[in-house]
Amino acid sequence: MAKTKKNLFIHGGYPKCASTSLQDFLFLNKEPLQNKGFLYPAFENKNILTHERTNGFDISLFILNDNNEYLNKRFDTLNFPEQERKKYIKNLENSFSYTKQQINDSNLNNIVLSSEFFSVNSSNILKFKNEFKEFNIKFIFYIRTPVSFICSAFQQNAKGALRNTLPLDEYIDKDLELNINYFEKFDDYIEVFGKENIILRPLENEQFKNGCIYSDFLNILGLEPDESFSLLKRNSNESSSFEVTELIRLINRLPYDMEIKNKMRKLALNVQFQNNTKIIDTLTEEQIQKIKNKYDPIISKYAKELLNQDKMFLNDKYEAKVSKTALNNQDIEDILKTLTLKINI
Repeated sequence: MAKTKKNLFIHGGYPKCASTSLQDFLFLNKEPLQNKGFLYPAFENKNILTHERTNGFDISLFILNDNNEYLNKRFDTLNFPEQERKKYIKNLENSFSYTKQQINDSNLNNIVLSSEFFSVNSSNILKFKNEFKEFNIKFIFYIRTPVSFICSAFQQNAKGALRNTLPLDEYIDKDLELNINYFEKFDDYIEVFGKENIILRPLENEQFKNGCIYSDFLNILGLEPDESFSLLKRNSNESSSFEVTELIRLINRLPYDMEIKNKMRKLALNVQFQNNTKIIDTLTEEQIQKIKNKYDPIISKYAKELLNQDKMFLNDKYEAKVSKTALNNQDIEDILKTLTLKINI
């Protein structure tokens, strides 16, 4: 008698699509998930590049990251010494084995993994499929409107490991010039796993089950939320205002070493401005239209192919507000002086 395959549900992101909040929710609710037949494996490798909530990161990175290309870029950005790089890669191998062993040893029929790296890199997914060939695999991706995604990416790339220094207008122009297609990874996953195993969800409350991403994700797993599940008290990795993002971007340009700038960036996240302007509200009509012209046809393609509907999003119209921000040259000079004094440069 053939052995029944277990189900492997993989939340693959996208980045900046409530992934951190969803991972925190899953990690917080490991026990109720287990009681309902779902394993959210524990995570062993805790270090600067990963977090215990992203329990699929080591697996995705170990398999998909041929020749450590992604890791080397990260190491370079963070100025990792050579000894630390070797240690990290060894930990990565050990953690992969540890997580895979948990999955194999579990008597539960459903496994849940989460890592945005699946949506960042799809170059070696056939190897991943072969590594987990004894499982029924389904990938779950959440995506947001391209206009809001680019604004959120601008913010994250300023305060995250990439340390962006480009102003918003140049950042958008570079994105459009590079002809980046944030959604092309779907084609790779469809080809290897079949579109019936790719679950695409628009990041809109109006389209979520019960208007909530947690309920929506549980619904995909075939579960209903009940009193056994705990909700997060606040969303994780919340967006910063345009003013705070600009301050951090300018700190990235300072001629100080990384340790000093990291201290300043941490302090900058708590700087209070009179206004808190949303990054999206600083876009011009021309910028909005440029982004939509590029990405709307792509989004429409996947709406038809994976959702069997003409439109991906119910609310994808934006009006240029060009809000006046509370940031000016004198503000910047005063704040940077204050931050410099606080860390005793």
